[in-house]
Amino acid sequence: MKPDPEPIERALRILGVDAVSCVLVGDSVTDIEASQHAGLWSVGYAKSAERSAELSEAGADAVVTAMSALAAALA
Repeated sequence: MKPDPEPIERALRILGVDAVSCVLVGDSVTDIEASQHAGLWSVGYAKSAERSAELSEAGADAVVTAMSALAAALA
């Protein structure tokens, strides 16, 4: 269970990709911690100002409040 990075690391091995080329999008502090432990970039999805602050404090590389913003950045 998060923040244990083992499931993420297993997925990376199965896919044959390096952690540094991946990003984890999550809405919890444990999502951000798991991504850090596995060496991934992290994007926090915050539905409130309080959650945005929590995800930022946890070390998220970026925080979005709408998935449309994330989709636009990836397009």
